[in-house]
Amino acid sequence: MGSQVPIRRPLFWILCGVALLGLITVGLGVRDVLRPSSTPYYPLLLTLAAIFAILSPLTVRLPSGANWRPAMAMVTSSIFLLPPDLAALVAFPGLVLLTSFTDNRWWAYPLTFGHISLGLYAGIDVFRLLAPAGVLHLPAFLPAVAAGLIVHLSVNRLVSAMIVSCKKGVPFVHQLRLNLRELNWGYFNFYLTSLIAAIMYVHEGLWGLLLTTVLLYGMYQAVSYYSQMQLWQQAANIDGLTGVGNRVAWENFVVRMHQHPTPGTLAVVDLDNLKTINDRYGHAVGDELIRTVAKKMHQQLRKSDRLFRFGGDEFILFCPHEAGEADIVRTRITFVTDQIALIDNIALRIRASIGLASFPEEAEDFDALFSLADNRMYRNKFEHKLSEAQGENDHSN
Repeated sequence: MGSQVPIRRPLFWILCGVALLGLITVGLGVRDVLRPSSTPYYPLLLTLAAIFAILSPLTVRLPSGANWRPAMAMVTSSIFLLPPDLAALVAFPGLVLLTSFTDNRWWAYPLTFGHISLGLYAGIDVFRLLAPAGVLHLPAFLPAVAAGLIVHLSVNRLVSAMIVSCKKGVPFVHQLRLNLRELNWGYFNFYLTSLIAAIMYVHEGLWGLLLTTVLLYGMYQAVSYYSQMQLWQQAANIDGLTGVGNRVAWENFVVRMHQHPTPGTLAVVDLDNLKTINDRYGHAVGDELIRTVAKKMHQQLRKSDRLFRFGGDEFILFCPHEAGEADIVRTRITFVTDQIALIDNIALRIRASIGLASFPEEAEDFDALFSLADNRMYRNKFEHKLSEAQGENDHSN
């Protein structure tokens, strides 16, 4: 699927099947739209397709890499209003337009059609299986509606995770968890709007769909603002060089620890002789060294651990643990000492001065814990300097 895409073989073949389904869907839709029995659906089909095409450029990029599009509510509403093959055609003009703007590789078209169609077919089948006879109305149709939308959401998120996983080369399970963590009340409102659009059409005709379009645009503005706020908040709390928590994130963490003290071990880590490395090899090498140390520490973290770049070449790591586990955690933290990093073909030995303190065994509050760990770090740094001085004296003798 393109030389620039990191391919994971099992997902690759599944996505090939999804793309094939997209091609079949278009063929079936064109066949069915030409049948005389489809004539009554023409006004609805054309209106939904036009609204989707108009709204399709409105996209919110979520942190996981997936996209949220308000236009999809019109496609989802077709679950309750159109036969499966015609429902898939609702998105066809808009997806052709959207895909041509964002990705000109040929396989993106059938893959996108297949992605949309698979969720629609699954949702429609479940809805029709459970729905009672007659015109859509509540509350009689509510169980069938809920089941159809849940199935549609599940299939949509699953295929989306596959696509992003293949493109980014990240583990599928990890990507799926990201997609699931992004589920919020916005999705509930999105599907509720799909149901409202269908009910409005049943009772108010095309005017109901036009009113729903205005509502969707308002939702898009709200979700865009929410997503942008998340990005701003993340940028304000992430160190630009290393990608770990910055000084602001640390200060917010301290406030939370004062409010809700948590037993654990605090480590203050300071890299030795970074100035010498900067003077000898340049600041670019020094920055890469800092990134390497942050990466090595981050690889050792559990989900509950917190890592911050306090400033310059100093890091702070907090590892929560139960009483009696401090020694195990301390052993895990001190891994950074005497590691070797190959940076720009220069082998640099990373040595760090580390100060460790455990709460509540050694400090009565978090401020005292940090002060104790910081003092121990400076004591460790002084010991390193004495050791270096002793080594130079022995070498000169």
